[in-house]
Amino acid sequence: SGLDSKGVTAGAPAVFTVDATEAGEAPLDVTYTDQTGQKKPANLVPVEEGVYQATYVPSAEGKCKVDVKYGGQDVPNSPFNMRVLPGVDPSKVKVTGPGISGTVPASMPAPFKVDTRDAGTADLECVVQRPDGSFIRPAIQDNGDGTFDVTYTPEDLGPYDVIVKYAGQDVPGAPFPVKATPIGDASKCKITDGADKTVPVNRETFITVDAAEAGEGKVTCRIRSPNGTDIDIDIIDKGDGTFTIAFTPQFAGDYTIEIKFGGNLVPNGDYTIQ
Repeated sequence: SGLDSKGVTAGAPAVFTVDATEAGEAPLDVTYTDQTGQKKPANLVPVEEGVYQATYVPSAEGKCKVDVKYGGQDVPNSPFNMRVLPGVDPSKVKVTGPGISGTVPASMPAPFKVDTRDAGTADLECVVQRPDGSFIRPAIQDNGDGTFDVTYTPEDLGPYDVIVKYAGQDVPGAPFPVKATPIGDASKCKITDGADKTVPVNRETFITVDAAEAGEGKVTCRIRSPNGTDIDIDIIDKGDGTFTIAFTPQFAGDYTIEIKFGGNLVPNGDYTIQ
């Protein structure tokens, strides 16, 4: 990989193998010159007779020339002209936006932006911990330019932790403590349809909530299956103050339903169906 045509990473060891078993005995000399202009020796470790592992660490992004000489002569294809890509530095990641700052309104999408442009290329990981310790997987949109738009919806009231990791490390400020606060008036909501206590397995089931009088906010819902995990649901905002919750029970047993508006339970919104 140390001679990979895609390039190598600044600050990371680049390793390749030199096989001189067919070339007779002679001194092997491997040097590299990166963008700083300094020529340095690579680290050579004999792996077996006539086979060496060479390691070099380019310190600056840009170009790097790797010279491999055997008995004072360039080996085939030497010098190797390498491209050095920026190293990964999670401390250079910037996270901004309302979704990580102080308080967020419960039930409303909480967006934030992650800018990794100065941090090199690595995996971004975002997860949000609810007040009860369970986790939300936020929606992550990769903008293709090193920036990401992330959105989660806090359904419950209380403290959330927004966890952002880059290359497996917390970015500056993470985890971000956020408090979800109530909005609107959940007591003005009515469940108008679908509050049946028994529903058939594997049939899509609908619950309608009228929130027209409840002010600003949205309907959220969590449904726990008989084995205690949250099931997938769809909430359709009809745009006229009503919301439809759609779900399909996969197994027989008790399902616990919790319907909230703006972070608070709606009247009769906490019940069990079979």
